[in-house]
Amino acid sequence: MKKYKNISYPKTTVFIIIITLLFSFSAFNVSAGSFPENESISSLDKGKTLEGTGFFSDDKVNISGTVDGTAFASGSEINVDGIINGDLFVAGQNIYIKGKVNGSVFAAGQNIVIDGEIQNNIYSAGSSLNLSSKNMGDVFLAGQIISIADEASIKRDLFMGASQIFNNGTVGRNFFGSAEKVNINGNIGKDANISADNINLQTSAKINGDFSYTSTNEVDIANPSIITGETNWKKSEPQTKKAIFSFSILAKIFFSMISALLIWLIIKLLKPELWPNLALNISQSPLKTTGVGVLTLIVTPIISIILMISIIGIPLGVILGFLFGISIYLSTIISAVFIGYFISKKFNWTEVHKGIWVFLLGFTIIYLLELIPFVGFLVRIIVVAAGIGALIIGISKLKDNKKEISTEIE
Repeated sequence: MKKYKNISYPKTTVFIIIITLLFSFSAFNVSAGSFPENESISSLDKGKTLEGTGFFSDDKVNISGTVDGTAFASGSEINVDGIINGDLFVAGQNIYIKGKVNGSVFAAGQNIVIDGEIQNNIYSAGSSLNLSSKNMGDVFLAGQIISIADEASIKRDLFMGASQIFNNGTVGRNFFGSAEKVNINGNIGKDANISADNINLQTSAKINGDFSYTSTNEVDIANPSIITGETNWKKSEPQTKKAIFSFSILAKIFFSMISALLIWLIIKLLKPELWPNLALNISQSPLKTTGVGVLTLIVTPIISIILMISIIGIPLGVILGFLFGISIYLSTIISAVFIGYFISKKFNWTEVHKGIWVFLLGFTIIYLLELIPFVGFLVRIIVVAAGIGALIIGISKLKDNKKEISTEIE
C-alpha cells in the first residue's frame, strides 16, 4: 500500500516559470528591435557561413546556413534549420527551430516548434509550444498548451507552466509542472513534482523517483509499478472562479485611471507636445522602441544594485531606482496615449476636450487586456517596455537637438 503524505510543492517552480517568461520576451524584444536595420538580413542560404553575430529581420526569415556567433531573429514566420554556433534569440508569430544550436535558445511567439539539437538550455514562451528536440541542458517553458513529443530528450530538468501539459518525451532528471491539466506518458529520470487539478499518468509512463503532486483529487494510479519512489499527495482546496469585474477590480481600475489622468493632464497643459512626441516614437519604430525599453528594464536594476553595493554609490543607486520606478509608471500612460492616437487616426476622430477621451480609451484598453489570463502578463511586459523605450528615445533625441543647437551657436 502506497504511503501518502502532505508535502510542500516547490513554489520556486512557479517563480522560475515567471522569470523565464519575462526573460524570453525580453530576448524577443531585444532581438527584434535593438539592432541596426541596415545590418540585418532576411535569410542565410544553406552552405553559407556568417562570421560573428547575425541579425535577421523580415516578414519571413530563413536561416539554413551557419552562424558563427549569436543569432537574433524576428519576423512573422521564422525557420531555423541551419547551425548556430552560439545562442539563438528568436521571436515571431510562427517559429520553427529544426537545426543545431551550440548554445541556448530563447524563443517567444504564438506557435513555436523546437526540434533538432540544442546544446544548452531552452527558454521559451508562447501560446502553443511543441518540443521534439534533443536537449543537453535544462528546459523552461511557459504557455497555454505545451506538448513534449515522443522523440524529445531532455538531459537535465524540465520546468513548465501552462494551461495544458502533455509530456511523452524523456526527461533525464526532474520534472516540474504547474497547469490545469497534466498528461504524462513519457520517462522521467528522477522525481516528478506536479500541481494540477487534472493529472493523468498513462500506463507507459515511468517515474524513476518520487511522485509528488498537489491536486483537489487523488490520482488514480492503475499501475503503481510505474513509480519507483514514494507517491506524495497534498490536497488543495477547489478554487472558486472570481468574477472578472469584481468591485475591487473596478475600484482599482477607477483610481488608477483617475491618478493617471491627473498626471497626463498636468503634463499636457505644461508641455502639450510631449505625449504625442513620445507616442510617435512607438509609432515610427515599434520593435526598436520596445527593444530599447527591454534593455532598460534589464540593465537599470543591475546598475542600481551594483551602485548600492559600493558604499559610495548608494545615493546614486537610490536615485536611479526612484527614477526607474517613475519611468515604469509613466510607461503605461505613454502606451495609452499611443493606442488612443492610433485608434483616433484610424477612424479619423477629431480631438475633443484636449484628447482626454482618446487617452482614457487607450488606458481602458490596456487594463482590459491585462485582465485576460496568460495574455495579460505579456501585455503588461510589452506596454511597460514600449513606454520606457519611447521615453529613453525621447530623451536621446532631446540631447541630440541640444548638441545641434550648441554646434550651430559655435
